[in-house]
Amino acid sequence: QGAMGRLAGAIGTQENHLTLANKHNQLSSRIQALSSLGRLHFNLGQVDASVSYLEQALAATEGTDEREDEAIIRYRLVQQ
Repeated sequence: QGAMGRLAGAIGTQENHLTLANKHNQLSSRIQALSSLGRLHFNLGQVDASVSYLEQALAATEGTDEREDEAIIRYRLVQQ
């Protein structure tokens, strides 16, 4: 949806993704959803929300083996 310009729909999808990831305690899915929400909010010009989601995603990677996700999230934060 995001690639087709339907950012509001994409945000709703990722919020559902995050809810399910939290419910089922799926760390990698949680990180992915938070990172996607950060990217989508940035594309909407909502920088504060974007940074908040990316910081949450980064915090979720700490102490884990999710090094690739951590690198991507750090890159996205720097680009803002």
